[in-house]
Amino acid sequence: MKHTRSIFFGLLFFFLGFQPTQAQIKFEPNVGINLGVMSGNLFSSMGTSQGYLGYQAGVKASITMIPFVDLHAELVYTRSGDTREVELQSVSGNEFNSNQFALSYFSLPFGATYSLTRSLKITGGLYGSILSSASLTSTRRNASGTTEVKNSVTSEFETVDYGAFLGVGLSFFLSICSFGILTG
Repeated sequence: MKHTRSIFFGLLFFFLGFQPTQAQIKFEPNVGINLGVMSGNLFSSMGTSQGYLGYQAGVKASITMIPFVDLHAELVYTRSGDTREVELQSVSGNEFNSNQFALSYFSLPFGATYSLTRSLKITGGLYGSILSSASLTSTRRNASGTTEVKNSVTSEFETVDYGAFLGVGLSFFLSICSFGILTG
């Protein structure tokens, strides 16, 4: 039984392509755009979501321990949010109200990426984030003009966020660019 177990693990490492190599940490920039939509009772009562085009920037450190699997840690600044718009009928004509939420986070995700092919990858892991600011810009447009008011709403949101993420992505243009869908 002991001999069978040794053969099994030996074959497992052989088929996974385990090669003892000198692993090196590589650092690379992490920049991109994101489309944010917020959900919940508060947001649904504010009208239809128009989405919010945000961005992220940071640095990523990764290490390859075995072929096709990278372990990585990142430090990322993310700006995301949502825009809600509602049309109101009034005696003086149509009136449009728009509420734009903008949230800024510093995140520290830890994860692993498995390369299914040269360009198709699956990634997942855990993250922790700290909210640095949150603002609400309310805009009212009607026949008499446009009024805009901006307020800080940082105290209305949780300061610390944590959870898990899972996604799939494609790398192209010599792996300089990638596209992916993440949920977390």
